[in-house]
Amino acid sequence: MEVLTSPKTYDFHPERAWERLKTRVRKPKELAVLMEIAAWREQEAQEPRRPAQPRPQGRRGRDMLPTHRPAWNGSPILRSLPKGFDRSKWGADVVAAVQRGLARDPSTLPKIEKPRNNSNGAAVVELLKVLLRMTSERHAVA
Repeated sequence: MEVLTSPKTYDFHPERAWERLKTRVRKPKELAVLMEIAAWREQEAQEPRRPAQPRPQGRRGRDMLPTHRPAWNGSPILRSLPKGFDRSKWGADVVAAVQRGLARDPSTLPKIEKPRNNSNGAAVVELLKVLLRMTSERHAVA
């Protein structure tokens, strides 16, 4: 319960918001854009009476990464943004965050370790099935 009452739990720094995202981003430019957009979103959420735009279900940070399509107001068009987004309340801010990310020096970015390949996944699943079967038989549950 201490975690819930600790002020540190709720102390969010916008520049570290990207660390809370689950992502497979490995390229430096993509990481830089992700970091900038996450920071912008966190700052928007922290503004009093100005909540950040809710993130649509099923979308992740990688959906906001640049694509190889034609430019939109001098910036790369972004995946999964609806038509007319550039004229919306947050459109210019998102484009500016992407531009800041693309302009960042890759040497200033943190190194992300590749996740370890867990080749024992199938064995763990089989072991859990056996334990489940044993437990259900012990308690006479189907």
